[in-house]
Amino acid sequence: MSLVGCVSAITLQYVGTGLTTAANVSLIVGLETSIVVLLAALFLSEPLAGRDVGSLLLALLGVIIITVDPASLDLFGSKHFAGNVLVLSSILCYSVYTIVGKMLAGRWGATALTALPFALAAALFVPAYWWLDPAGWQRGLSLTRTECLGVFFLTVPCTALGYLGWNWLLRWMSAGTLSFFLYLQPLAGAIFSAWLLRETMTGTFFLGGAIIFAGIMLGHRSPPKEPPGSFLKKTTICTPDELLEAEK
Repeated sequence: MSLVGCVSAITLQYVGTGLTTAANVSLIVGLETSIVVLLAALFLSEPLAGRDVGSLLLALLGVIIITVDPASLDLFGSKHFAGNVLVLSSILCYSVYTIVGKMLAGRWGATALTALPFALAAALFVPAYWWLDPAGWQRGLSLTRTECLGVFFLTVPCTALGYLGWNWLLRWMSAGTLSFFLYLQPLAGAIFSAWLLRETMTGTFFLGGAIIFAGIMLGHRSPPKEPPGSFLKKTTICTPDELLEAEK
């Protein structure tokens, strides 16, 4: 989990984002839920029905409407192909992190499942950062107060608490069901951009947001209700002798 979900995923996404467009990254990141659902069906034996596929496609359509600018979309152009492959590889790493986390969630617990991989990742990241970008390391030691607050926000609420909550939920929810809520990321990003950066929310935002919510609700199914009288059919009638034997 440390090597794949932390080091590889973050590094590939960081490098790949610099080699492609924001529209391409938004579309590729939107594929994470679909990849998690497919991997969960393959390795965790989670059910995958036609309704699940429909909800995935519907929510992905909402993400595309909100985040993708058709003018800058270029998935297969040679100029951005390497960056697209790297970003897609990072999404595969994040998806594997979720699947492995689901496998270990019941045995390890959310705290250990979050702390240990990131502790190992830090042991790899810090010397690598110091070796590959010594100038950046010096800049990191002379941050302003505002920059320190920004780093704290990215480190504690966004990363530590975010991963801790994700791993805790993995213990109680299936990986496929939980991954549907990843579609809320572009929605939340647009809301905070309008609030903090005073960016304008257009009609496509509200249309895409409504489609995302529709896809999530379609995929978040309640268990089927049992027909009336099924409880009576399951009830086993025991004789007094059998009850005494069972108590022994």
